[in-house]
Amino acid sequence: MSRILCPHCGKALQITTTKQVTPTVRDVYANCNNGICLARPVMTISHKCDRQPPLSQLTGTDGLLEKMLGDLDIKTRERILNKFATE
Repeated sequence: MSRILCPHCGKALQITTTKQVTPTVRDVYANCNNGICLARPVMTISHKCDRQPPLSQLTGTDGLLEKMLGDLDIKTRERILNKFATE
């Protein structure tokens, strides 16, 4: 599990609420529970890029993904599809 760390003391923050700013940007309101710090930062999380586009973008009208998967043997195809189903 990922953690967001306090920018002041480096301890884990407790997220109290979030606010959607744009479809790809969200403000995260948090509290630092470190008794010496007790900061209340607002962090911004944004979508930077995709390591892989969504499958819906890979399955265009030309059927490229289906053709590529169809050319693979059944075990390789299942391994690839199972990898995406678990991520």
